[in-house]
Amino acid sequence: MTDQIDEEDYAYYYLPKGIKPWSKLHRFRPDEDTRVLQRGTKHWQRLIFNDNEEYYETEENAYKDFMDYINENEIVFPDYVQKRDIIRFLQANGYKPKTAVKDLQQNIEWRVEHLPIILTDIQKELLDNGYLYTHGRDKFFRPLVVHNPKVYKTFKPEVDEALNACHFVMHYIKERMLISGIIENWVPIIDLENMSMNDIPKKRILSFINGSKLVYKCRSTRTFILNTTYGLRILYKFISPFLDERAKSKIKLVKGGRDEELINFFHPSQLESKFGGEAEDVEYYWPPYQASKEYGEDQTMFTLDGEENSAIDEESASDNANNRSSLQQYNLDPIFEPGQKRGKAPTPTGIHTRDIKLEESNISQLQGHSHDKNLKAGRIARKKPTPKSVPKAKNGCCTIF
Repeated sequence: MTDQIDEEDYAYYYLPKGIKPWSKLHRFRPDEDTRVLQRGTKHWQRLIFNDNEEYYETEENAYKDFMDYINENEIVFPDYVQKRDIIRFLQANGYKPKTAVKDLQQNIEWRVEHLPIILTDIQKELLDNGYLYTHGRDKFFRPLVVHNPKVYKTFKPEVDEALNACHFVMHYIKERMLISGIIENWVPIIDLENMSMNDIPKKRILSFINGSKLVYKCRSTRTFILNTTYGLRILYKFISPFLDERAKSKIKLVKGGRDEELINFFHPSQLESKFGGEAEDVEYYWPPYQASKEYGEDQTMFTLDGEENSAIDEESASDNANNRSSLQQYNLDPIFEPGQKRGKAPTPTGIHTRDIKLEESNISQLQGHSHDKNLKAGRIARKKPTPKSVPKAKNGCCTIF
């Protein structure tokens, strides 16, 4: 299979300057209250998972039960499924091993089937008009993600088109803007400005939420639903007693377009003015760009001595060189100016005025997937797999988590 990306569409697959975590962020060490929400209460929930983490007894016991269950049932997961991934899925499934196993199997199957995502024209239109976009990071460097359902009302795309556009953005953020064990979450906003109860595409929003629950586990820090109507707030008040306490604690309905808690998450330069910050409201939604170089971070949360810093800087420089190399071999320049629109890309030196055909593995690299032939990305958990029975990942996708 060969996919083709037109020259004017390169912008969608770029990693603009200031978007990828810079070397200093690898020294960031969030405190325990940031790593675990509501720590010390019965509704605590972990946000950051690490193989070197000192997990709680509940987590360790559930992990042991999980491993016992898959061993007893001769279920095999790919080697890249680590302890941190298993505990993430256990938490998302109430620490029920059997349910977590099934969920993890479905998650891998979904990714093998759907990744990498090559945008359709309708999906590009949705991104161009801000259906889902990212702009700014909070004081813990977690990206802000804004969902605008009113864009759906304007374009009326098929459910799968809208959902895939969202998955493209979320996967872009997860693979390119987060750091495992350090920055693993985002801050979502659902903006219902100028939308009545009848205008809100309830089924579409639910499909997005359900799709996200399957693919992205324990990623949301706090979801702010802004500009909610009186009717919606009454409805939520009615159904909230039936919701899981952990999930309910991460949702906040706001009457207007600004919320003090949301504002306090961010340095003013990282938050759009319509949400109470000082950054200009976004007009060009994709590709994302760095809102500001000020984040209001706590400097005491940075560690490591000079020697280790140097090693990290070298690793980061190597990553940047590899990223640039992987793009330039297809005549793509990874650095884009802020606010650049599709079709307005600067012409890199020596670029050919033709459509460039990218093999499946190359497209995978553009979306942040490693392409290691030794990895069996499509190795779905099953009983006693043999080399011949292991399905290969569609489109060369290797990065699962």
